[in-house]
Parts: sequence; C-alpha cells; structure tokens
Amino acid sequence: MRKLAAALLLSALCISAGEQQKAIDSVNRLISKSKSDTQKINLGLLKARLLANGNLDSAIALRKTLLS
Repeated sequence: MRKLAAALLLSALCISAGEQQKAIDSVNRLISKSKSDTQKINLGLLKARLLANGNLDSAIALRKTLLS
C-alpha cells in the first residue's frame, strides 16, 4: 500500500513539473515578443515566481538579473 501511495505521489509531481515547464516556456515566448521594458520586467518576475516552485536558486538568480 505504501508503494502505491508513493508511486501516485511521484507521478503527480512529475505531471505538475511538466505543466510548470510548459508555463515557463509560454512566459519565455511572451518575453521574446514583448515590446516594452515594463512588460519584459513583469514577465520576468512571473517567470521567477514559476521557477521558485521548483528551483529556488534559479529564481533568485533571475530576480537579481532583473534588478540590475
């Protein structure tokens, strides 16, 4: 029973990680198409929030880059 519960939890995490990557890819496309700097900053902050769910180090590095 514990193995089944662990397998279900692991599969749920993998699915959500895949959806998170799709969201990050979508934000990257929007960043590349945005025309104003304000849009790019706001989308970069959104990307950092998405990254913080899975990779906190990358999110911190991105926010530092946005501040400079």
